[in-house]
Amino acid sequence: MSSFSGHPLFDTAENLEDQGDFHRHPSIPEFFQNLSIPEELLRADYEITRKFLLKYSDVQGTFVRFRSEVQRFLNYLWVTSKRTLAQTGSAVMTAYFKTLTMPPKSWISKGIYSAFQDRQGLRLPNSQWRPFAIRSKQEKTEGTVNYATTQASLNASKTALQTFFKYLLIQDYIQKNPMIGMRKRDQK
Repeated sequence: MSSFSGHPLFDTAENLEDQGDFHRHPSIPEFFQNLSIPEELLRADYEITRKFLLKYSDVQGTFVRFRSEVQRFLNYLWVTSKRTLAQTGSAVMTAYFKTLTMPPKSWISKGIYSAFQDRQGLRLPNSQWRPFAIRSKQEKTEGTVNYATTQASLNASKTALQTFFKYLLIQDYIQKNPMIGMRKRDQK
């Protein structure tokens, strides 16, 4: 099984404000350096996304859902598609929604883990964190990872991304919503 090549990106709501300069999250700029996209473009995508999440940091449930989705999406976008937010079109979104239903096994954890842990004053990535997690006890069978997504989860992903892209449009960060060109069937 190939190892997970992504990285957690956004910490808890309490730590998010602090992530602007990475002084407590040194692994994130290190992750950027290992990607094939120019670092300044990654940092721009990261910062606009962090600002989006800050808008929801006072509403715990919404924040957690949006953070989970944009973190997973940016990992997919940067690691798998090797694109930036500005380079995202409907074909990338269609492929992403297929990934939501059948993610690579290395992107799935056998439980829900925090993205970052405190170590010597720093917030370092939790090696057990993955963008996808098995939540049900019966799906954690001996030695295998049986991940299944629900239509409700796909709908929540769609809603979070629609809200995110609307924010990016309002901020003039992207020119068009990449989900507009997707067929409805591809979002299910």
